[in-house]
Order: sequence, then C-alpha cells, then structure tokens
Amino acid sequence: NVIDTVFQAQVLSRYVTKAQIVQVLLSSLIKIGLILGEAPLFWFAIMSVVDAALLALMLLYIYRARQGAIGLWRIDVPLMRRLLRDSWPLILSGMAVSAYMRIDQVMINQQIDAEAVGYYAVAIRLCEAWYFIPVAITASLFPAIMQAREAGESLYFARLQRLHNLMVLISLLIALPLCLLADEMIAMLYGEAYASAAPVLAIYAWVVLFVSFGMASDKYLLAENLPWLSFWRTFTGLLVNVVLNYLLIGAYGLVGAAIATLISYSVAAYIFDLLDHRCRRIWMIKSRALLGFWRLR
Repeated sequence: NVIDTVFQAQVLSRYVTKAQIVQVLLSSLIKIGLILGEAPLFWFAIMSVVDAALLALMLLYIYRARQGAIGLWRIDVPLMRRLLRDSWPLILSGMAVSAYMRIDQVMINQQIDAEAVGYYAVAIRLCEAWYFIPVAITASLFPAIMQAREAGESLYFARLQRLHNLMVLISLLIALPLCLLADEMIAMLYGEAYASAAPVLAIYAWVVLFVSFGMASDKYLLAENLPWLSFWRTFTGLLVNVVLNYLLIGAYGLVGAAIATLISYSVAAYIFDLLDHRCRRIWMIKSRALLGFWRLR
C-alpha cells in the first residue's frame, strides 16, 4: 500500500494496475487448479495470503526498477504522530464504511435466513467487482486536482467537475448492462437456482453511481481538510441504511434490502452535501454531472 500510494502521488497508477492484473490472472489460474483438484478449503484460505504477497513482491520489483531501493527510506517520527493524529476521522470513517457495506446482509440473516443472504451476496458481488474502476481513476487524478487547487479556484473546480462527469459516465456503462441483463447474467454465472438474486442485481447495480460519487467527493473533502465531514456523511448513510433495512426487508424481502441500500448510498453521497453549507458547491458539481455527464471536455 505504501508503494501504491507513491505511484498515485506521481500519477503513475498504471504500473500498480498492471501488477494487479497480473496478480489476479495468476491467482485465478491457481484457484481454478485448486477447484479442479478438489483441494480442501484450507488451501483457498492460504491463497488469500499468496495474493497479498504476490502483489507486494511485484510492486516492490516495479518500485526498485523505477524509483530506487526501499533502503533509502527514512523514518520521520514527528510526521508519523501528526499524520496519525489527523487521520482519526478517516479511520472512523473507514470503520463506518465496513459496517455500512455489510449491515444489510446481517439484517437479512436476522429477518429472513442465511440462504437469502447467499442470494443477496451473489448480486452485490457482481456489482462490487467493478468498484476498482472508480477507485483507480480517483486515485490517479487526485494529485492533478491538488495541483489545480494550488494554481487557482477556477481550474480546481473545473477538474472536479470533469472528474464527477467521468464518474457518472463510467457508472452508467457499468450499471445499465447489470440492470438490463440481470436475469441472463445470474442464470449464466450461477444457474437458475439463484434466480432470486436477479431483481436484487437490477436494483443494486445503481449503487455504483453513488459509490463513485462518494469516492470522488471524498477527494474534495481531503483537499479542503474536512475529514470529519467524511465520517459524518458515512455515519448518516449507515443510520439510514439500518432504519430502511428494518422497514423494507420485512415488507419486500431481498428487493427491499437492495432499495434500502440504494437510498442510503444516495443520502450519504449526494443528499448529505445539500444539507451542509461547506458541501453545497460539490453538490452542484454532482448535480451538473447528473444532468450533463456527456460533457467531458
């Protein structure tokens, strides 16, 4: 992660992306071999460690080839303390995100059963598999946005607008096929036994839009030194998610959980900004992106 961050800061995330692609391909081949060989579950757990180690080794190799030896790194204790002190809101926000992304499955298990959780998990996994795209884009463009902030307000907000426009366009390219072809995709990948996951996928697919908005505007909050807003936004979405899941799962089952999650993400990533005066400008940027996403220039 440290090396990944170095490349992000230099707008060189393409090297990290290439390493991740190679790691995923190698890992997938090994896992296919384990499946064909009917390996015990233990070996699939081992693969989690292998995945992390393989990616770390590749990033280390790329870093040494392009940047130099890690032996040149030096510890700066005062800087460590300051970063740790300043990062508490982001740590809490990360914890809230972890709860936020799984609380619906916990509540489905409580209100329906574990089998329903399995159907729901199949649908959201197909959506979450695409989250790496907005992650990579926002990470790559963040240094350029920070440079624009130093250059002037006009260029800064213009780049933020282009980033959000791009998030909407990419989200539509992901969400539309997932929504329109949900039945076919579930049948092809998992079989008719998982047909209950199709309507969940058709609704949950649109969560990617607000996830992308959240990732993009998080960069704005970091640039403006408003980390506590990032936490409160996520915490608000978590509360809305819990309340709506409680109300809708009992009435509409898995579809109700998907609707609850979609609404809560829209509250956290879009509506919340309207309610806080410090975020009104980024709310306007998001609104313009929704209304005119095709203007990317």
